[in-house]
Amino acid sequence: MNRIEQRAWYQYDWASAAFPTPILTVFLAVYLTGVAETAARSSGQQCLDSALVDCDVSLFAVGFPAGSLWGYLLVLATVVQLLTLPLVGLVADRTGRWSAVFLACVIMGAGGTAGLALVSAPDWLLGSLFFVIANAGFGGAQVIYNSYLPWIATESERDAVTARGTGLGYLGAGLVLVAQLALYLGHSAIGLGEATSVRLCFLLSGLWWALFSIRPLRVLRRYDPANRPEWTVGQHSISLPATIRTMTGHPIVLRFLIAFFVYTAGINTVNAVASQYGEREIGLTQQTLVPILVTVQFVGALGAWLHGKLAVRLGTRNAVLVSLACWSVLICIGFFVPRGATFGYAALSCGVGLVMGGTIALSRSLFSKLVPVGQEARFFSLFSVFERAGFMLGPLAFAAIGQLTGSYRPAMMSTLVFFVGGAVLLWYLPARDRAEAR
Repeated sequence: MNRIEQRAWYQYDWASAAFPTPILTVFLAVYLTGVAETAARSSGQQCLDSALVDCDVSLFAVGFPAGSLWGYLLVLATVVQLLTLPLVGLVADRTGRWSAVFLACVIMGAGGTAGLALVSAPDWLLGSLFFVIANAGFGGAQVIYNSYLPWIATESERDAVTARGTGLGYLGAGLVLVAQLALYLGHSAIGLGEATSVRLCFLLSGLWWALFSIRPLRVLRRYDPANRPEWTVGQHSISLPATIRTMTGHPIVLRFLIAFFVYTAGINTVNAVASQYGEREIGLTQQTLVPILVTVQFVGALGAWLHGKLAVRLGTRNAVLVSLACWSVLICIGFFVPRGATFGYAALSCGVGLVMGGTIALSRSLFSKLVPVGQEARFFSLFSVFERAGFMLGPLAFAAIGQLTGSYRPAMMSTLVFFVGGAVLLWYLPARDRAEAR
């Protein structure tokens, strides 16, 4: 396979990495919770000990704690993705212009991310809107990006290719976080307020995503279906119900997607609330959290590489199972990390970094080996739908349990159900399917 296309494919992981880690994990959860908390205080709420107690904001006369906003917002953003991702696949396949749809989604995602720079207290609604737009763009771009994988790598190459792409993404996230950390921690030295420095970090993420996407967009367009001799306009017509009906003829794919849906609910929840958990439950400051999460990005690059090696030795499916076992152990340890334990939280975070990217990378590779030839785009659309549905389920459980108990610890522990359940479903594939899934 052509290494030029593979390198361009890797580069998009580098580009889009400026969104999930800096935005979802590091800055936005804490920043938007603080913005909502300010709004609650301005309406007469006390917010004395926690943003979960006596600290409500309201939307359409429905009140909820400012501390639960982020969990519920993740659910809303995921619902929007569930409604739009099948449409992305439909438009891309019917027009044959994957790269044009790819470009539109990148503009939406990078533009929405940069737009977060306009959000200040108490405008939590504006921040929520920009996040939903950016998240929809990110998900749509991933549908097209993943669909290119079978065209730029042979089946035997895909474990290594996805691991390299994920590893480069972690390196990119680490570097952009270093720049953001320098801006955030040094804000007073250059005459900026703390909130202003965070908003500039949002702007930097949007620009990084946009600029480093230029080359992948230019190179990968040669694999557009419309550029293939056998393709004709309107040849493919896909929708979510039609694709699900197609799954009845591919039971192994459906079984895998159900397991994937369950365990990614846990992965995405941990990724989304790690910063919030560290600040609100462990009692760490942003000045402490951000360096830890920067370190995790570089650990994640190592973890992706190790997962690629593990897949060679054990097979892709078994490597994913080992990774899920590690996740389960880490969640149990995280429940007992005492308040103020900086080293304990840092060690736990590095452990998460070792497994986070590799689990998703190998799942993507495994799925690409299971889908029927010639139907990659429609099946990867459903792959993204299942992943995003998991994103909705996990944060919803986290937010609801946090609201009921007034603590983030049992909320975090609830994610163990997803890791164990997903591993069991993946393990109990029929024997024939286990061999195919290697």
